[in-house]
Amino acid sequence: MDKKHAFLLSFLITGLIASNIFLLSSANDSTQQVIISRVIDGDTLELQDKTAIRLKNINTPEKNEYGYEQAKNFLKNFENKTATIEKNGLDKYGRTLAKVYAPEYLNLELVKQGFATKYLLDSDADEFIEAEKFAIDNEKGIWNHSGYYSCFNLKIKEKAISIKNNCKELNLKNWTLREEGRKKYNFQDISLGQITLHLLNGTDNQTALFWQSSPSAKNTFYLLDSQQRLVDYEINY
Repeated sequence: MDKKHAFLLSFLITGLIASNIFLLSSANDSTQQVIISRVIDGDTLELQDKTAIRLKNINTPEKNEYGYEQAKNFLKNFENKTATIEKNGLDKYGRTLAKVYAPEYLNLELVKQGFATKYLLDSDADEFIEAEKFAIDNEKGIWNHSGYYSCFNLKIKEKAISIKNNCKELNLKNWTLREEGRKKYNFQDISLGQITLHLLNGTDNQTALFWQSSPSAKNTFYLLDSQQRLVDYEINY
């Protein structure tokens, strides 16, 4: 082998080694062993170094909402314990988004136990969907079934949700339709046989309602009665 080719080969090998070292270093930077110092709420915790961690792919109830204390108390079982986190950037509040293992995958476990709804941000969709179905079917955590659980059908269209009541006509005052995130539609004094809820701005009438906050139709929607018990839900991905 002449000197020119030997130099090129040596250069390529050196570059390959350097790139592998960089990739390994980057992976190690995103995966860390930590100590959970304090639980802030059901999906947010603080590490010993004061880093705020927001658990990825889930939402737990807000303060004063049904299920808030259940989710928070579950996570508090892991205070002052060692965990492994996989960091995935920052949320809009500057908190570190992460998957947390202690050693079980806590994000997923919160959904499976019915303490959180899924809020999908990456390729973990299938296991979170199955975990949530398990929690709903078994009425775990926040997923108590309403007495009207088998009465309603939700059907998601491109920019609307059809809500059909298969039982006797009901007044839906104080019922709620919510999505995976924080957006909710609160029903007023309306008796329902069948109606369409549009995911856009408009004026309510006898056959159509309008959800002004316009959540994405690529979502999961949950219909809850006045006691926040589950009536029906529909997944649309």
